[in-house]
Amino acid sequence: MAGTGNPWLASVRLLWRTLTFRSSVEEYEDATWHAYVVGFALVWLAGIGRTWDDLEASLVRKLGLGSLVYVVVLAGLVAIFALPLARKRLAYQHILLFVTMTALPALIYAIPIERWTDMATAQVLNLQFLLFVAAYRVALFFRFLFACMRIAWFDTLLSGLLPLMLIIVVIVLSGATNMVLDVMGGLRGRDPQADDLANDVVLALTGFSCLAFIPAFLVFCIRAYAVKNAPVSSDE
Repeated sequence: MAGTGNPWLASVRLLWRTLTFRSSVEEYEDATWHAYVVGFALVWLAGIGRTWDDLEASLVRKLGLGSLVYVVVLAGLVAIFALPLARKRLAYQHILLFVTMTALPALIYAIPIERWTDMATAQVLNLQFLLFVAAYRVALFFRFLFACMRIAWFDTLLSGLLPLMLIIVVIVLSGATNMVLDVMGGLRGRDPQADDLANDVVLALTGFSCLAFIPAFLVFCIRAYAVKNAPVSSDE
């Protein structure tokens, strides 16, 4: 519990349990400000790690401020799409804490792979790291929705995918798809081999998101209405 022992050790324990799919809703609700400091520090370091060796990066990106803003917005989107379907209605700050606790794997982007191999191989590896970390964090996200917010498995798919699809749709409409991919993957001056892989990733994600968002959102509205009007069980 947050009230016993060293609060910094409790925060690290929550981090470890989050990353190993074992955290409980009570741990987020009982977390002290120390856990938020740990979470935001990880987000900040991950943001800096993406561009620390990029001489052309803007000052905002070099300072990691974009990542801090991103997690605040992402937590808001998660709350919008998850709370209407949840049987356990967590507060926004607890959702935000979970989002920050998933930032640690993104530190892998700070590894300067290009210093130990050729640029083409380094960029392909960076893209593969990006896909692996994204898949891992999405799995953590789905587990949080299902186990902590007690959302039914089908509703977990809806509330988990809709925020991600919305972000992708907004990026596509803004014309910043390749720029965002370059920033997230730490790519600069793509090699043709890495460019082919990146284009495949972009095509798959944007195609699925743009086609599926509106139907998924309509189903979400129907499910949210059904959950809102469902009788309350005795164990709630």
